[in-house]
Parts: sequence; C-alpha cells; structure tokens
Amino acid sequence: MEIVRITEEGFPDAARVLGDAFMDDPMVLWTLGGDFSDREALRHRMALFFTEINRGSVAEGMMWGTDDGKGVAVWLTPETTEVYEAEDLEMRPRLAPLSDDDGARYAVFWDWIAAHIPEEPTWFLDQIAVEADHRGKGIGAALIEHGVAMAEQAGQQGFLETGNPRNVAYYERFGFEVVSEGDGPDGGPHVWFMLRP
Repeated sequence: MEIVRITEEGFPDAARVLGDAFMDDPMVLWTLGGDFSDREALRHRMALFFTEINRGSVAEGMMWGTDDGKGVAVWLTPETTEVYEAEDLEMRPRLAPLSDDDGARYAVFWDWIAAHIPEEPTWFLDQIAVEADHRGKGIGAALIEHGVAMAEQAGQQGFLETGNPRNVAYYERFGFEVVSEGDGPDGGPHVWFMLRP
C-alpha cells in the first residue's frame, strides 16, 4: 500500500470517501442539523460538505490517500493550518445552505474546536476516512503513521480531535493522549482533544 498526495483528479472520489465515512459522525451531523432519515439525501449532502471544506486541502497538498483510493486523510502542517483557517472563514457562506440554520452552529462549533489547537508548531490530523468495506485492513493505520512520520521528521507534535468515544483508544495506539475534553457550545457533542508529543 502506498500513500500518495490526492490530486484534483482524485479529489471527487476522496470527498465521497470522507462523506460516506462521516455520515454518522456526531460532530458533523450536529453542525449541519436537519433530517438525516433519508440516507441517500444525506450521502449527497455529505459529499457536497466535504468537497467544499477540502478545496483548499487538495490545492495546498494537505490531502493524502492510499494509491487504491480506499482511504484518505487530511494532515494540516503548521504552515498550512493558518491557510486552512482563513479558507474556512471564506467558505462558510457556501456551507450555509447545507445546514438547517444558515451555518450558525457550524461557525460556533468549529471556532470552539480551533481554539483548542495548540499554539506550538503542530501537525493536525483534521480528517481521516476509510471505505466501509475496507476497514480493519490497516489502511487507517497507514494514513496515521504516514502523518506521524512526517511530524516526527519535522520534530513537531501531532494533534487531533474526535467526537467518537471508540476512536480514543484507537488513536492512543499511535501515541496520542487525551489532553482535554468537553461538550461543544450550545449543546454540541462531546469532543476529545488528543496530542502526540
């Protein structure tokens, strides 16, 4: 298995993999709100969401995937984190129609998340996904280890957040430790913030 940078050509498939993987994610679903009973409509909505939020990621070379397209991860470097934050503010009007409150929850919640990112130079695992039929085969581990190796080579720490309690033990296998946790503002989901020194 080879880890490669996602190109513009492979971006639509990568956005689909991310969208499918996050269809039950409490953080994304809470920020979008609305009716999630129509799974096909939700799948389409999630693909649009992950396309919008990752246009800058692919353009800046922050999106990585397996050469077979079964897994994808977005690793923000210390240099690209500021770029990503600026692009996030610019894209919010485009994301607003995908939510049921014109993007209000999205803005409050992701500003809260951003406030937890360490000030020290940090490699931030922003997103990771593996196609459902290919989970448990080491793809996610390879994508995490790839980013961890880049961070170690740079002599810098790693960071991530998760709203899924099952993920905490998984990320601990790669040296991440919970440094804080809490409920998102305005009734948002519980989130664990994890650091890899």
